[in-house]
Amino acid sequence: MVRSTLFSLLIALLFVSNASGQTDLHKKAESGLRFHYQLIDGQNERFTLSERMDYYNVPGLSFAVVKNGKLEWANGYGIADSEKGSKVTPQTLFQAGSISKPIAALGVLKLVAQGKLDMDTTVTIYLDSSWQLPESKYLKKENVTIRRLLSHTAGVNVHGFLGYSHDLQVPSLIDVLNGEGNSPAIEVTMKPGKQWKYSGGGYQILQKVVENVSGMAFDQFMKNEVLVPLGMKNSTYTQPIPEDLRSDCSAAYNEKGEYVEGGWNTYPEQAAAGLWTTPSDLARYYLEMQAIMNGKQDGLIPKQLVEEMITPIQNNWGLGVMLENRGDSLVFGHGGKNIGFTNNMKGFANHGDALIVMTNGDRGFRLINEVMRSLSDTYLLYLMEVDPVKTNKTVVPDDVLDQYVGSYKFKGKNPYGNGDYVIKVSRVNQRFMVNDPQDDKRYTMTALSNSWFINLEEGHQLRFDSKKVVLNGRLKFKKLKQ
Repeated sequence: MVRSTLFSLLIALLFVSNASGQTDLHKKAESGLRFHYQLIDGQNERFTLSERMDYYNVPGLSFAVVKNGKLEWANGYGIADSEKGSKVTPQTLFQAGSISKPIAALGVLKLVAQGKLDMDTTVTIYLDSSWQLPESKYLKKENVTIRRLLSHTAGVNVHGFLGYSHDLQVPSLIDVLNGEGNSPAIEVTMKPGKQWKYSGGGYQILQKVVENVSGMAFDQFMKNEVLVPLGMKNSTYTQPIPEDLRSDCSAAYNEKGEYVEGGWNTYPEQAAAGLWTTPSDLARYYLEMQAIMNGKQDGLIPKQLVEEMITPIQNNWGLGVMLENRGDSLVFGHGGKNIGFTNNMKGFANHGDALIVMTNGDRGFRLINEVMRSLSDTYLLYLMEVDPVKTNKTVVPDDVLDQYVGSYKFKGKNPYGNGDYVIKVSRVNQRFMVNDPQDDKRYTMTALSNSWFINLEEGHQLRFDSKKVVLNGRLKFKKLKQ
């Protein structure tokens, strides 16, 4: 009895210790957001997640951490829907934007595995009388194929889609393909296979192929063949999203943090941009792909197809995924942007680490990078780029700083449009604030020498002399008289 009691006490103490350790890691991640550029011999700022959400006008954020082949941590922060008064939880659904594509690619590859699609045969044999590729001079010697559509090398137009607000009629897939919605008709505008060009339009052709070959609506096929088998129970490609799921959805917010009228836009372009999901569900996508690469025999698709998926074709893109090298390891992932939603995900191909971050704000991209850096630092994932290191030993004299303050006019024709291109430089202690009207942003510049300043968030650089300034090593501005 005493032995049993002692054993139970030991287990309880271990649980408390582990829980305390997890809490410490969580707090570290939530308060360790940082810029990409870091300084030697200088003060490097760290921020809390709430501080940066406020800074970027992003009301809500959710993430998932995959570590050593398991879902390590998932959490939600902030407001999901200000009109309903709901908060973000790990179960809150976000629009995935273009993250829809790598998941859709799995559905296509499953049809390949079943022998129903050939990756390198002309795609026209999988189309029907309801829609065929428009005639094009570029199709005389080369074909549009499944492989080329998946890898953005098919020469197909239409980069992305705007979606449809609540007061607009939503077109059918055939309408989208024919350009009868708010996007151009989808057609071949370059020689297939010649070069890489990102194409959401190409994924709409794939959506049509999947429907024709499977005999099912795209959203139903993806539910049956991909989402349910992967355990992605909080995900759907159905557009508009069904009423019974809407209470779990985040609303969309613009760059000012303002509610998008109607809550969100609807995207009939399901394969390209129509997925609603959560970071935890996207973590299951990574866990499956990583498990297959690690030898899982009964995976969603065979290992050979996963290997093809993560093999570069052009411009560091595989089949539905962007590829990066981290040391001697391969990383695959994809970003996503719909009106009012910004997301990113990346993970290793050969071992079980990954990060997924989703936000309900148009200004979420830089916030996501900062969150990913903090999570990668905290969990030792090594998924983010090694920081370029800068030195900050110089204290610039006040009279030198003062002579740089003023307005500077671009020397030559405005590369961004009509009118003058003028930036304004103001001083705050040892730093400058630069107002750039071209992107309507205000950058904080930190001194690296008496004449060289850098923005630690994005890497923008200014080099001064008494009468001119050079922005990012190429844009030359002349100082205007006061």
